[in-house]
Amino acid sequence: MEIDGKMEIDGKMSTNKISAKRTATEANFSPLSNNSNNNENPNSLNFLIDCQVNLVKTTLTTINTFIPSMTTEQTPILLNFIKTLTEQFNLLSKSIDSLKEKQQEKPYGYFSGTTKLNTISAEELERERSVVVTGLTESTKKLPSEKMADDSKTITSLLDSVGVECAPRFFYRMGRQSNPPNNGHARLLKIVLPSRKFQRELLNKWKTNGKKSFPQVNMRASMTPEQLQRRRELIEECKKKRMENPQLDWIVYGEAVILRSEVHIFRKNKKI
Repeated sequence: MEIDGKMEIDGKMSTNKISAKRTATEANFSPLSNNSNNNENPNSLNFLIDCQVNLVKTTLTTINTFIPSMTTEQTPILLNFIKTLTEQFNLLSKSIDSLKEKQQEKPYGYFSGTTKLNTISAEELERERSVVVTGLTESTKKLPSEKMADDSKTITSLLDSVGVECAPRFFYRMGRQSNPPNNGHARLLKIVLPSRKFQRELLNKWKTNGKKSFPQVNMRASMTPEQLQRRRELIEECKKKRMENPQLDWIVYGEAVILRSEVHIFRKNKKI
């Protein structure tokens, strides 16, 4: 869009054509425009805001340059610049509000990037990086701090035995404490690791070397209520098969009840 006007330069009048930049409205591009391929992506809003800020700066610079040499006849040109500036401020305000709304909508554990967006709850985040240990002796000391110190030492020994180098984020015993303590059975111990990487590493190494130093201890990944129910059903099925065929060594492995002697076949078929 071109606007004819006159400017006084070095005491002389000259006719100039001042090119006014198209506004976002004229370009049919706004925070709600469908012309952006990623209009739902907060990153595209950031880009739009940057463009609008730059256009506002350019318009202000043009106005500041134009005002000292402006004549009465050129007042409409200035008004047009002011109108453009006002439109840009309005669009910029809308873009910022939209960006704030999207930031507030992000749930806990929100991840953004080139991959598909994921939402994960705090409970899921904890479960995916946790292991549950059974058969690990529970301290009988009186003070809670002493009990936790004993568990901490045992967990350190457990991690050292399989060569996993990380410090657990936290750990705790699951279920109510019996009176007298243990009553012959230690409560389950949940260990929350720094990330899923360490959880997978610990579980894999435990399958290979864990029983060497802790033969009485079992370890599994933390499960959802549905997964726990399925596991109970598999355990009951395993017990039933053992009662029906005492000479056969049935076990629960890989979400199935199989013979211990067939683990290698199962792993090959399932690529475990």
